[in-house]
Amino acid sequence: MSKKAPTTLDGWYDLSKKLTKKDGKYGFVAKWDEIYYAQSVLGGSGGYIFKQKSDGSYDVNDIGLNNDGAIEGGAYIQKFFSEGLFPKGIIGEQGINVLNSLFTEKRQQLSFLVHGHLVHIKKQELTMA
Repeated sequence: MSKKAPTTLDGWYDLSKKLTKKDGKYGFVAKWDEIYYAQSVLGGSGGYIFKQKSDGSYDVNDIGLNNDGAIEGGAYIQKFFSEGLFPKGIIGEQGINVLNSLFTEKRQQLSFLVHGHLVHIKKQELTMA
């Protein structure tokens, strides 16, 4: 595997396709069923939760989760699930636990993790960046 991370979503998708195996091992996995994590894809495609005004404040009446960019980003996220690149078990409340288990059991090679479980994962002596 390359030591250089992909710089585009297409790059992450291609790498995930390359690393995901039918034996239950996954390449790249992210908790994109939650807006906190999905915003990285939706926002990168032009979607937004609240439109930011020129003064830096937000217009709570302008919600961008149904614009063309958000729809495009959502379709891209769906591609990871529909093509079997993400396990179905990571969707929902217990998904974070499934994601952690996949990582600590070395059944996923790359993970988009930003949460409090890192202390537990660090104890596993796994490679993290």
